[in-house]
Amino acid sequence: MNQPQTPKDEISEEKIFEIQARFEKKLQEEIEFPDAIGGDEVYIYSKLMRVWFNKLSAQNRYNDLMLQKLRSDWLEYMEAVADSSTYNYLSMEFWDEKDQTKSNEYEEKQIIASRKVLAIQDAFATAIGEEAISELARIKAMNFMEFSRRGELAPDGFKWDIGRRTLEPKGE
Repeated sequence: MNQPQTPKDEISEEKIFEIQARFEKKLQEEIEFPDAIGGDEVYIYSKLMRVWFNKLSAQNRYNDLMLQKLRSDWLEYMEAVADSSTYNYLSMEFWDEKDQTKSNEYEEKQIIASRKVLAIQDAFATAIGEEAISELARIKAMNFMEFSRRGELAPDGFKWDIGRRTLEPKGE
C-alpha cells in the first residue's frame, strides 16, 4: 500500500477499528475452516502485534505521517496474515500430480504474503525495542503444537493434541 498522499487517502481511526473488529471476529469464528489462520499467528497477532500497534500509535498520535504509515502497515499486516493462510490452503487444494501450475501460483502468493507478515512483524518489534525482538523470535521458534487453534499458549510441560483443542502432557 502506498503512502497516503492527500487527506482523502488518510486512514481514519474508525476504519482501523472496523477492519480490526472484522479480522478478530474471523480469528474466533473461522477456526474450523480449512484456511483458518494458525494458532501461532493468532497468538502473535493478539499478544504481540496488536499491543505493539496500540503502543506505537499512541506514541505517534501527533505525528500524522508516522501514524498513517503505522495504520497502513497494520491494515496490510491483517490482510497478509489472512491471505497467507488462504493461499496455503489453495496451493494444497489445487495440487495435481500431473499439473501443478495452479498450485504453484497459490504457493508463490502464499510466500509473498508470508514475507509481508514477517517484514511487518519485524518492523514493529524493532520499533518497540530489544525485548520485543527477543519475544517475537522466541514465539516464532516454538512448535505449532504449542498453540491452540484459538491462539492459546500451552503451559509448561504440556502441548495441544493433534486437533489443538485439548491439552496433554508432553512425552519424554
